[in-house]
Amino acid sequence: MKAFKTGLMTYFTATAGGAHNTFYLDMAGRLYDYGSVPPESSREYPYAVFHIIGDIPEYPGGHTIEELILEFSIFSADYSLADDYMTHLRTLYDDCVLTITGYTPIYFIRSNFIDDVGDYIDLVTPSGTTGVKHSTQDYEIQITT
Repeated sequence: MKAFKTGLMTYFTATAGGAHNTFYLDMAGRLYDYGSVPPESSREYPYAVFHIIGDIPEYPGGHTIEELILEFSIFSADYSLADDYMTHLRTLYDDCVLTITGYTPIYFIRSNFIDDVGDYIDLVTPSGTTGVKHSTQDYEIQITT
């Protein structure tokens, strides 16, 4: 799904100067693929991670339809801003239309949300151990060739 990940990141960075740039600015451009998150001791907060947690291909009539489940995780050392970050993520990605080489988007819709309410997660940051709020938002996506 390299083409999908490229389209997702292109959409995120392309909005840096556009009307929906709030989430990009919130994260200071820090949106990482799950496999490329910096080591805990060098992470800057806030940041977001995306992860494809499911990909079911179908092959009707000579086409491929990919049904993806995408999870965004937001990590914030400022509890008071965590809800704003999630709102801005939704503003950017709810019903978005990505440009994905070799595919045509069908839909990109919000689904499951998990808010780690309560205690912060203790993580080591460049300035030492800190409490970090973690929230996740899933999206269901369909694209076709």
